[in-house]
Amino acid sequence: MKRISLFLLITAIAVFMISCGSTSKITEDVKTSENEGSNTKELSIGNQTWMTDNLSVDRFRNGDIIPEVASKEEWEAAAENKQPAWCYFENNPENGERFGKLYNWYAVDDPRGLAPEGWRVSSYEDWNLLIDYLGGEAVAGNKIKSTELWSENEGEDGNGTNESGFNAMPGGNRNSVGNFYSLGFISAFWIYYEISEFDSSALIIYRNGSVNKAGRNKGEAYYIRCIKE
Repeated sequence: MKRISLFLLITAIAVFMISCGSTSKITEDVKTSENEGSNTKELSIGNQTWMTDNLSVDRFRNGDIIPEVASKEEWEAAAENKQPAWCYFENNPENGERFGKLYNWYAVDDPRGLAPEGWRVSSYEDWNLLIDYLGGEAVAGNKIKSTELWSENEGEDGNGTNESGFNAMPGGNRNSVGNFYSLGFISAFWIYYEISEFDSSALIIYRNGSVNKAGRNKGEAYYIRCIKE
């Protein structure tokens, strides 16, 4: 009887270990932190591991608070003074729940660290690898885009296929003087690449599926999609 019980126990442990060892495309990250958004989900695309959602932290990695800046005047002042800031699109927390937070470049490049431990803001190389893996700029955009919320483009549905699982939603952006733009029309992310004293790089996916990497003023606000280090 004892031998049977021992056999059943060993079998149960083996089944448990096999089930734990199995992998799926999306897995839970077990990290915990005081930061919003630090309990993330991961998405494997090729050899890369991305967050499934846009970043939504309100503290730097060391615990310091990142200022939320709502008014146009304060947003413009943050840009002029090169101070980190974040906001929700149109200062609406419901947009934050859907799209994440918009950050200016000074939050991205702050030495206290914006990305949670074990993650980093995606680089040019990261985006190029992703786009190449998905078939190049001519087709990657629609595979990255979400299947909802995109506006029509010349009478055609602007939604993507989200074949990659990346689920880029058209959350718009904010310019350096505090105006909000392009909700439903673009999905825009900071690229960790500085061009000059006043400009850095962003990747923009448009409603027609095209992908563009271009310089943007550091006082503007874009979303961030982190990649695992």
